[in-house]
Amino acid sequence: MPSTEEIVCMHFCKFRKAGSSLKYTHVHLYDSPDGVNGVGHDDERKNPSHPHHTTISRYNKCDFHKNQPGANGTTKAYSHPTGAKGLTAYFHECDNQECPPGYKRIKCKCEDGEGVTEEIWVCYTLDHDTFWRWYKSQKWDNRKGSYEYPSTNISGTVPTSIPCDSLVILRKLRSKNIFPPADSTGYGGPQDGDNPLIKEIRKELGEAADKISCEGSCQKSVTEVFRGWRCYSVQGSTGQYWRAEALVQWKVMCKS
Repeated sequence: MPSTEEIVCMHFCKFRKAGSSLKYTHVHLYDSPDGVNGVGHDDERKNPSHPHHTTISRYNKCDFHKNQPGANGTTKAYSHPTGAKGLTAYFHECDNQECPPGYKRIKCKCEDGEGVTEEIWVCYTLDHDTFWRWYKSQKWDNRKGSYEYPSTNISGTVPTSIPCDSLVILRKLRSKNIFPPADSTGYGGPQDGDNPLIKEIRKELGEAADKISCEGSCQKSVTEVFRGWRCYSVQGSTGQYWRAEALVQWKVMCKS
């Protein structure tokens, strides 16, 4: 029976060789009577019928699931085997030989397209929240701080008070379409961390934070924990334009 690390490496190498972005890649761990020990998915590929969406490892071999034709031209979804361990390993390629907090670093031996074996550092975690914090930060071309999960969208219900020695993470996302002759200047560069969208978000977060009080005689503090921004081109029905997006998270804490 392969170890968890060996199963992670089998699926990582398979997805990597197929050109996966290796961001939303994970493997569900099994101890199935027919030898299946892992069922992997690349959820960046939105279509489950994509030939490189699902991997299956049996004993010491891993391959992509071959879709079976269903009724009326549809494709049968893969039926998960029995023997689920209730564990999922989330993995991605290591950046600069360092892994995010909560991840474990392992070395995988993968074959490239020409059959040459190379050693690659890989990060993996069995904790979904740890993965989600990393994954949700990756969409931002530019970012500062550490993305927090879970968090409260201030467009929804925000608590009016919190107990001493507790906290709440507030977040707000904003976007703006920019049409020619204007472009992405001022919104999409590494130096644009104080762009107009972020300033608007901070104003709204400040108003929301002001409405939260501490329950009891404790001290309230408000700090920014994450800021992400980007600007990308969009092809519309009348031509190309730009879309600027920004997200900011603030931590409101009451400390005794």
